[in-house]
Amino acid sequence: LELDSDISGALATVYVDGHSVSAAQKQGFIDASKPLSLNSVIDKENQFSYRFLDEDLKGFGIFMPVVAGLFGVATFLVLLLSLSRLIAQEQREIGALLAMGRTAREIILSYILAGLFCGAIASACGAACAPLVGRYLSIAYAKAVGLPPVIHVIEATPILKAFLFGVIGV
Repeated sequence: LELDSDISGALATVYVDGHSVSAAQKQGFIDASKPLSLNSVIDKENQFSYRFLDEDLKGFGIFMPVVAGLFGVATFLVLLLSLSRLIAQEQREIGALLAMGRTAREIILSYILAGLFCGAIASACGAACAPLVGRYLSIAYAKAVGLPPVIHVIEATPILKAFLFGVIGV
């Protein structure tokens, strides 16, 4: 089936417009496609496959922050456990530092800085890997649902917020 430029232009008008299509626009589309017999014209928001995909992708909008939060909590707990073991193993060194005149505040600050350093490295790794995981999930989802190839767009703001949350959360 070949469509001439007038009909493809009308298709673009019907499907590109994000708002509901008026009856006059629908009739104009039907008139422009006279060689074809059309029973009805459905705008994008009322089409079943569009609504289904929109609702399905909203699930990812709920699922992904929960997964990110779980990974963040797990990372926090692992880092907390690692630092507590480090402090437990270095009790002699801490005692020696206290005997040499270092204050408890200085020692605590050094461990906080070590935690921030480890948190910054872990957050940087997470920020670098997040787009790759998102790309993998979107490609697998597109294949499963039968969508055309996905064009990946990476927004820096959520990744930067997640990085800062990872560093501050430590």
